Amino acid sequence: MATFSSTSAINNSLLVFESLLPDSFYYEWYSERSMDTAYGQISYMYGNTEEGIDSNYYGNFEYLYEGDGSVFHISGYVTSIVSETHYQDYSFYPPITNGTRWIINDINIYVGKFQTPNDLPGLIFAGDDRIYGSPENDELYGFSGSDVIEGKGGNDIINGGTGADIMLGGLGNDLYFVDNARDVVFEFVNEGTDTVRSTISLTLTSNVERLELLGTGHLSGVGNDLNNDLIGNSGNNTLYGRAGNDLLDGRAGSDTMYGGAGNDIYVVSSAGDRAIELAGEGTDTVRSYIDWSLGANLERLELQGSANLTGNGNGLNNTLIGNSGSNILRGGAGNDTLIGGAGKDTLNGGDGKDTFVFNAALGSTNIDKINDYNVAQDTMQLDSKYFAGLAKGWLAAGAFHTGTAAHDATDRIIYNKSTGALWFDKDGIGGATAVQFATLSPGLAMTANEFFIV
Repeated sequence: MATFSSTSAINNSLLVFESLLPDSFYYEWYSERSMDTAYGQISYMYGNTEEGIDSNYYGNFEYLYEGDGSVFHISGYVTSIVSETHYQDYSFYPPITNGTRWIINDINIYVGKFQTPNDLPGLIFAGDDRIYGSPENDELYGFSGSDVIEGKGGNDIINGGTGADIMLGGLGNDLYFVDNARDVVFEFVNEGTDTVRSTISLTLTSNVERLELLGTGHLSGVGNDLNNDLIGNSGNNTLYGRAGNDLLDGRAGSDTMYGGAGNDIYVVSSAGDRAIELAGEGTDTVRSYIDWSLGANLERLELQGSANLTGNGNGLNNTLIGNSGSNILRGGAGNDTLIGGAGKDTLNGGDGKDTFVFNAALGSTNIDKINDYNVAQDTMQLDSKYFAGLAKGWLAAGAFHTGTAAHDATDRIIYNKSTGALWFDKDGIGGATAVQFATLSPGLAMTANEFFIV
């Protein structure tokens, strides 16, 4: 078993060690101050028989042991290394700081604390290892063998490699790679927002927030009681959010997603995707890149992208939101809220007391058609950002007019009873041009009471 330990600070240093020794060697390096003002020294012993000490003001050491071809080379500017001890029984290249990697068999390692913001970029090992990171942002790799890897502080990347590995990130937003069913990831409360990337089916352990499935296999991903992000791969995945307000995104493939308790978000992009909720499990949202109809117990649909998509509600009180394309939204039963957004949208509230929202820039490319506006129970909601000058609350009676154009200076919303056109005129009979924003059925008994400004 080889060991490595570093109990002191290292900064601005780059060390390269090469050894072709037939037996083990041992070395210690002491330097209490910057190398340009105090001696650094290295003690080495080859095969437990030969010893020597080199020192240099500037941190550059080189020793060639010609008797058996051994090479011991150290280069770089070292400003503070107080104590290190290494035992090694195989060839290795152990750099300490930025831009360097190690390949060592069967090793125990403590990286130590770095005083500068330079992060440890990478360690690579083979065998059954114990690897400890620093308080900085470390990259720790176990490769083969059953490893124990602890990141300590910082935003660490931890990859145990093949074998049954135990990985602990510690403080910081850590990233783990899992490829073995016996891999274990440990996180404790309030230790950051942590992610596992897995090539196998996996259930998140406590205090881990995000799971990303890798590869093309048909994998399962299970969350915990936190607010999880569960991300699928290109296969047909099954995702279970469990408790918490979860985000479930199957990505490519025909995915089946169960949000569980909490206010969950589903992202769908394939006609084979399924979003499944039970009654009483929160207020849940589907974000869809394709035509979509909400399933049972789902309350909200948000169309994504710019394609001309269709979105359908269910029997609940739904909120349906269009994208930048020309959408068709159908609320169905329930008291629904329909938000077409940009584009020439077609809105059908269906049964119930429905609200039609206008919260996008007005213009000729953004005129929505409402097929079933019911004066007795439906409402128009206007965003004051785009309907400038309208006071928030219910529209004043004098600001509404039925006709082909404004008839006085106070008119703002004009309904053409013959054509069904609905206009906004920001100055009444002033010089500004009225802008059409919707088309309703003709002949409706519209009044100011149909409009609420937010």
